[in-house]
Amino acid sequence: MMRNTALVPLLLLGALLGAGCEGDAGVGDGRIQGTVLAPRAGVSGIAPASGVTVQASRIDDPPLTRSTTTDVYGHFQFDKVPTGRWELSFFGNGFQATPSNRPVTVFVESKRTSQVPDVTLSSVFASGAGVVVVNVVDAVTGEPVSNATVTVGVSSASGGSSGSYTLNVPVSPDSLGQPASQRILVNDEAHLQGSEQPSTVIPIANQVVSVTVRVQPGQAVVQGVLRASAFDDLYRQAGTYSRISITSDSIDPSFLNPVIDGGTGRFSVRVPGSSSASSRRFGLVFSGQGFLVKVLSNLVAPRANQTANLSSDVILEPATVTLEGTVVTSSGSLPAGQFDQVTLLELGQTVALLNGSFFFLRVPVAIPLTVRATATNPFRAGSPNESGFVRVTPAENGSGRFVVGAISTR
Repeated sequence: MMRNTALVPLLLLGALLGAGCEGDAGVGDGRIQGTVLAPRAGVSGIAPASGVTVQASRIDDPPLTRSTTTDVYGHFQFDKVPTGRWELSFFGNGFQATPSNRPVTVFVESKRTSQVPDVTLSSVFASGAGVVVVNVVDAVTGEPVSNATVTVGVSSASGGSSGSYTLNVPVSPDSLGQPASQRILVNDEAHLQGSEQPSTVIPIANQVVSVTVRVQPGQAVVQGVLRASAFDDLYRQAGTYSRISITSDSIDPSFLNPVIDGGTGRFSVRVPGSSSASSRRFGLVFSGQGFLVKVLSNLVAPRANQTANLSSDVILEPATVTLEGTVVTSSGSLPAGQFDQVTLLELGQTVALLNGSFFFLRVPVAIPLTVRATATNPFRAGSPNESGFVRVTPAENGSGRFVVGAISTR
């Protein structure tokens, strides 16, 4: 009986020990915690990502799986995690799941917290391939640029009917997990590579992105000579040609940059150059006070970086008026003698006075002229010969006539 009594306490002790061991299960577990970040619309850079599902899978035996969701601060935490190696995966609406070839691995130690480095998710639009449509136009003329080669990142397209190029472009994330911008290059012998504006585009996976790119044309130089159909020497002496305006209906004035030598009439302009694949055509307009407007159309531009001369001089038609006036002698009489006359000195033209009046036809405007009168005054004591002059600059007034004030002789 004594043996049975001694056995009971031993059994109780064993039961208590067994209960104590069972109650201590999990005491050696650890904890996993970390933060999930992601790009957010309207937020510069990255921000905490709430509502992301975090899944923890135990690599060591026995396999286990746990899951939780990030809070408003992007934080997640797993408590009472058995020791060993664990892999973490992340799933969020609008974001890519953590790639299987780059899992987040953490080793859990007994009674310790394993802090996971911040995890940044990538947008679902930042991986894969997207379509980029590049519309290329000339920055000066606005015309479509065809027959070029357009490159976006590692993708290229050639031809470009009507200046439009379609490319399938691989999309990759930037450091913030957003689709990365990629360089745009336009290769065409008539345009300057590196002048693309804008110079980058952001392809988006599984979407079509369109962009219009302006490229600066290569420059060519066209030279020529201005010449008037009449009074050319007079215009050259007065430097009148320097006041001529040269414009184009298709080329910006700052690009055209006309330069004119007033003394010789020689001029030069810059134009967008042609290429071996296509010839550029342009027009020039010559205008200025004293001349009728002159238009040259359908001119062919030289190749980029080349200079060419116009095949003939640019002939300008002077604007003219009828110059008229009267002459009065020192005694107040109107000369009408055989030798009474008026001369335009710069033009070398002379007309006779008729009852003190004179007329010159086709006199150029906007040019200073000297009008000299010689008259006979029979009422003058001594020599009857008198003379007088005025300086005038004829101008157009819509009537076709320019009247000189009375010229008094002395």
